[in-house]
Amino acid sequence: MPTQHRSRPRTQDRSTASTGEALRSIFNRNFNVVACINLLVMTAYYLMFVTSTAYARATYGASLSSAGLTAGIMVIGCLIGRFLTGNLLSLCGCRAILFAGLLLYSASIAAFFWVPNLALLFVQRLCMGMGVGIMGTATGTIVAYVVPHQHHGLGISLFSMSTAFALALGPFLGILISQYFSYTILAQTCLGIGLTCIAIFFGLHDLPEMRHRLP
Repeated sequence: MPTQHRSRPRTQDRSTASTGEALRSIFNRNFNVVACINLLVMTAYYLMFVTSTAYARATYGASLSSAGLTAGIMVIGCLIGRFLTGNLLSLCGCRAILFAGLLLYSASIAAFFWVPNLALLFVQRLCMGMGVGIMGTATGTIVAYVVPHQHHGLGISLFSMSTAFALALGPFLGILISQYFSYTILAQTCLGIGLTCIAIFFGLHDLPEMRHRLP
């Protein structure tokens, strides 16, 4: 009985090709820039977050509750930054807001080296959190613009992985650096990350118009 040759189904091939095309359209230059910035800044944020309490107690002799506030106030600053940034995105555009957030973050890290007491440490941590909140709001908005509409779900999910990866990497690096090096080295690492992100920022190009005129 002659062997019947059946044509190979091409459904899987078409599915693979469409997935590849989707990923190529998602991982465009602007997406890669903002995802990299988000990953680096959030890594530095968690790196400093998990070591803030121990630093405040060891350096300033703070109580456990006061030392814990140095970490909690970073979260408060992040929320304030996100809350204040919403309207400014429409007025100034995401590019300007992202740059402002990176400058505030880097300046607040640099200010750490001149903090003389616990009260100013609270201010420094609050400003750092605000910088992170502004940056996170801007990058999330930019991603919504630069990812093709038909791939929004996949693109935003992939972008969110940068935050999830930072949540795993930041605490690990923070504890590792604090065990083998001084807290000054840890702060210098965070400052280096901030300056690196400012340099990466200039890789953004041809962003869509995001500003809206007031009625």
